[in-house]
Amino acid sequence: MENVEQTQKSKNKNVLKSVYSLFNPFHLLILATFYYLASLVSVMKDAGEQSVFKLGNEVALSNLSVLAYIVGALIVFKLLFKIPFLNKFATKNFWGLFASPSKPLVFVLMFLPFVVFVGSYVAYSEYKTGLEAQQKLFPTVDKIGAAFWENATTPDKRIDRVAYKNVRNIDKALEKAEKENLEVVEVKLETENGKETKEMSVSDLKFEKTKQSVLASKVYTDTKSSLSILLTAMLISASIALIFGLYLGLFSAVEKTFGTFLVFFGAIQPVAILPIIMIMAGVEEFGKVVFIVTVLTTTLIVGMNREVKNIPKQSIIKALTLGASQLQVIYQVILPQVFPKFLNIMKDNFYLCWIFLLASEMISAESGLGYRIMLFKRTTAMDNIIGYVIWITVLCLVIDWVIKKINAKAFPWNQLAK
Repeated sequence: MENVEQTQKSKNKNVLKSVYSLFNPFHLLILATFYYLASLVSVMKDAGEQSVFKLGNEVALSNLSVLAYIVGALIVFKLLFKIPFLNKFATKNFWGLFASPSKPLVFVLMFLPFVVFVGSYVAYSEYKTGLEAQQKLFPTVDKIGAAFWENATTPDKRIDRVAYKNVRNIDKALEKAEKENLEVVEVKLETENGKETKEMSVSDLKFEKTKQSVLASKVYTDTKSSLSILLTAMLISASIALIFGLYLGLFSAVEKTFGTFLVFFGAIQPVAILPIIMIMAGVEEFGKVVFIVTVLTTTLIVGMNREVKNIPKQSIIKALTLGASQLQVIYQVILPQVFPKFLNIMKDNFYLCWIFLLASEMISAESGLGYRIMLFKRTTAMDNIIGYVIWITVLCLVIDWVIKKINAKAFPWNQLAK
């Protein structure tokens, strides 16, 4: 009987210890910091000339009940994992050093942050719209989708006047066909040879309208402009870095000559030299390409140099022993080994290219994704801005996936080496 009572007392002590551990100074400091920062963020927009910290203090003190709910939820969460079944499950799938979640749980965990983030935004945007229907800072999901669809499928008169007029003429022809129940209808279209009158079926008219609308839309024009600059700069930088990094890593004379210069040049901040390059090379596409090439090439050369130096010396010695010349060693032994790794370096630096591109387009441009975001910013069109940000993210992921697939298909032996 005494043993049972002692066991129960030890369990109670362990529970109390787990609860008390939530209230150690470190945990309380983190919780109080996040709570106070959230209070400051909530009043920043409406502070005006008043002190943000003063208003934040008032909000923090008036909403202490929220802090109490958070602490209560943490206590309940902590106590739940004292249950043997949940404790074993958590140790096996989450907290253990050798935890290995099951495949269904991995799937759930992978999408959980997205569900929480999107769900929180949807709920908050609906809440803000319910308070003020005309608010622009937190547009609802349907507004974001509608704005992006309009930008992607509506011809812009300032981009292509001919396509804009043709779409209007096609709309009139489609209305006529619908009223008179026609399968074939005449339509006036402007082409490179001048105005032409054609007889087209309704299905062909709809296809022509979609094609011209998309090709003259903001999204297509901006994407085409940005990707042309980005890919051109990447190809130029890769061509220079591949050869120069190869020789830099193999020949000590080349490294002694240019190594220190590359370290110095790589320390220059890209945004600092952007105005200089824009003045010297212009603000058009050529200037943006020069800017990206100038900044990116140094990073790629350093990465290529590092990979070349990691090549085992034995492979070079064996090739020379078998009678290979220096050029054969460079281009037939070393280059095939480092090229897949060079593609990975390019993939890893692709996100930097986007930063440089968007920064240059926001300063001066007539088209491009960064340019369009700056235009939307002037009118606080958050529905358009969020749509463009999601589109840029999708483009980044697609390009990253394409480079990864090219690397895997072209160099399968490199995947096996991993």
